[in-house]
Amino acid sequence: MTSGIESIKNLAIEEIGKASTLNALQALKIKYLGKKGLLTEKLKSISSLPAEERREYGRVINEAKSLTRGNSTAG
Repeated sequence: MTSGIESIKNLAIEEIGKASTLNALQALKIKYLGKKGLLTEKLKSISSLPAEERREYGRVINEAKSLTRGNSTAG
């Protein structure tokens, strides 16, 4: 289940690394972290998981969000 999040995280980091303008970085930040962003949507789906899976799923999502956020503001 967390492999999808890892894929999104890796794609986000790759795309952020290739972004050449501030506008491109902002667009990627919205794509992944915005109100309807890919990682945000994954976090919203946590309530549909069994209780024993929620903690790990949430941890992985939050780690991915932190890494994505950090990479989108670095530079």
